[in-house]
Amino acid sequence: MSVVGRFRLIVPGATAKPAPKMGQALGPLGINMMNFCKDFNARTQKVRPEVPLQCTLVPKTDRTYKFFLRTPQAQWFLQRCARIPKGGDYGAAAAPVGNITLKELFHIAKAKSMDPQLVGVPIRTICLSLIRTAKAMGILVSKELQPEFSKRDDQPVEALQALKAFQALRKAARRKRSETGSGGPVALTTSKQRKQQRLHLCKVCVGFAWLVQVRKHLLPAFSPGCWRLVVHLVQRERWPLWGGGADCSAGSSNGRRQRGCRSQRSSRRPATRCSG
Repeated sequence: MSVVGRFRLIVPGATAKPAPKMGQALGPLGINMMNFCKDFNARTQKVRPEVPLQCTLVPKTDRTYKFFLRTPQAQWFLQRCARIPKGGDYGAAAAPVGNITLKELFHIAKAKSMDPQLVGVPIRTICLSLIRTAKAMGILVSKELQPEFSKRDDQPVEALQALKAFQALRKAARRKRSETGSGGPVALTTSKQRKQQRLHLCKVCVGFAWLVQVRKHLLPAFSPGCWRLVVHLVQRERWPLWGGGADCSAGSSNGRRQRGCRSQRSSRRPATRCSG
């Protein structure tokens, strides 16, 4: 009889039910889902329902198991205190999306100090770790609530899950609309790819807006010959012009001046990036 491994699960407290995700984790280990749910609910019957507890499962070769419980993740505590469904997409690089006080942060640290791996760790160390986590989520930590977040507590905590689902549906609809309604050769990327790459919108001298998606150090490598190839593709494939106006034609100098493009007077000059 030996230990197979350690597996981490996030299970709602006191209301664990057989689910596909749980079956994918417990099925290969030969653990009965019903028995695991009964044992888990019996141990967490004094916990508030639907609290996402962290569970470390240790199965053995004879199909027996034991599990350890931990408090919810720090992100869950911070989101509940700040009354936001999710953290900011850009963290500390953008405006804060929520605000919590130092007193609330201290109570979160007291709750996290009950985890087995944090037993004996000073509260100050846990608070500093929570401050860094809040900063990465775009949550401002201050002594008192800021004026722009003074009405934070008016939003009920129970509505956060519904608000998160609504935002996910709206984001999916926006992504689907952008995929089906793109008129030109625009490369669709995910948010992670948009962070790794820069999108440069450059207007060619023929009045066509071309979306160049390259890294910053590759942009100067575009020569006038590359732009002439782009112009040839535009004329052959008849891609739509930026804005679709008649003044933005290939032979119109007025259209170029109205669009604000800087024309290339000599073919020896490198490709210039126009202000979009």
